[in-house]
Amino acid sequence: MKRTWGGRLLSIGIAFGLAATHTPATGAQAKPAAGAQTKPPAKAPTNPAVSAQARAQENLCLANAKQITTAIMMYVKANKGVTPKDADYMNALTPYNKKPEIFQCPLDPKGTVSYTMNSAVAGTAINTVLLPSSTVLIYEGTGGKLNFKHSGRAVVGFVDGRCSLVDASRASTLIWTVQAPKPVTPITKKPAGK
Repeated sequence: MKRTWGGRLLSIGIAFGLAATHTPATGAQAKPAAGAQTKPPAKAPTNPAVSAQARAQENLCLANAKQITTAIMMYVKANKGVTPKDADYMNALTPYNKKPEIFQCPLDPKGTVSYTMNSAVAGTAINTVLLPSSTVLIYEGTGGKLNFKHSGRAVVGFVDGRCSLVDASRASTLIWTVQAPKPVTPITKKPAGK
């Protein structure tokens, strides 16, 4: 039976394909066939939502919040341990920080006040806060609601002076009220036999 030209070309193509993909047993790598295109190595996946510019904006927002909380702590020290009232907290901090731009997140329009003081903590003695590391002092947003504008996170400053970016899950664990210590009721034992 005679082979047709199509059958011969198919046999040659299969043989050529096998030869091009076969790796010798010596462990040497086969060179790609002439004219074959090789792909460059894949780059590590990047998150386009968190670009270098977005990270710089997050860092500046955190730095703003840190300067505000530091100014509040200076105010507290000079005012017998009491925090400024929330309605006028920016003016109260003027002696401790003379840069009005720290009250604006870099993502907000010029002149915007981006950070709000927690009204539950405002005007209170700071030593009455039971859990300062979880209690909100200032936050990015208004009306007790966080503005999650940094890749789904918002900046929060805590009563202990720390600042961090929190997502919605972490936000659900924040404390927004001043938890005054509960009075301790002494336990008295009943005399035996009565």
